[in-house]
Amino acid sequence: MARITLFRHAKAEVPSTQKDDFERILTTRGRRNADRMGRFIFENGLLPELVIVSTAARTRETYELAAMHWP
Repeated sequence: MARITLFRHAKAEVPSTQKDDFERILTTRGRRNADRMGRFIFENGLLPELVIVSTAARTRETYELAAMHWP
């Protein structure tokens, strides 16, 4: 059976007029949580077959940290 999992980006910097929204990166807490989610996904057998990731920095960073735990 097909499964769709939505995985929102982790905690990111507060929006600012000084930086484009797509350039916002994760906070320390966000990096820690993305790492934990990656481990959780692996440990619970929820590995994705296909991943679609936004081009936003916070989304790419979340994916990279989570996917470090996946084969």
